[in-house]
Amino acid sequence: MTRLTDKEFFCGSGNHIGYKAYQSRAFYSELQKYISEQQELDIIYGDLGIVDLVDEEMANRFRQALYKLRVAIEMAGNDKLDSKDVIKRIEICRRGLSAMKKYADDNNLIPRLDIWIYQVKGKKVFGVIKDKDKLKMAQHIYKDVEAIYTLRELYLMMLEYSDTHKVKKTLVENDIVPTIEQIDKFSEEYFDDDVPF
Repeated sequence: MTRLTDKEFFCGSGNHIGYKAYQSRAFYSELQKYISEQQELDIIYGDLGIVDLVDEEMANRFRQALYKLRVAIEMAGNDKLDSKDVIKRIEICRRGLSAMKKYADDNNLIPRLDIWIYQVKGKKVFGVIKDKDKLKMAQHIYKDVEAIYTLRELYLMMLEYSDTHKVKKTLVENDIVPTIEQIDKFSEEYFDDDVPF
């Protein structure tokens, strides 16, 4: 049986693999809070990627804390350690994440993205990102942009527009004016009937 690395243990996506195998334990809600904070950083830096950006001493201290957390979780899972001890280890790792985030912010270590943002009167209406694999990261970093699209999405929108435009042009060429004949307004009560079955 292959043992998971710490990265696989804390970043894995399986339902009962790694930390998720301990969902029934008393410490799990605190662990989930830590994992949520870690995942926020993972969106920007990759799975535990922020550890590789900070200075070596900080990185080594965090790796050691994460390893000790994992050992504590596994021991508690075998009823050899109390949940309170695991929660203490979780808090140490949360402080480590916070320190690494501050380090990354202070040293402007946020990855650069190829993104173009369109603004109207100071309001960021939409953005276009070159690399589709960085879309989630861009959405996380640029939360003030209403929508961020990939180049592929823009291509599909333009293709759809082009197809729609061709249909309208064909209708007009055949003396058929594409118009909306009627829009019925429905109230909420219209949909509030008894279900007939």
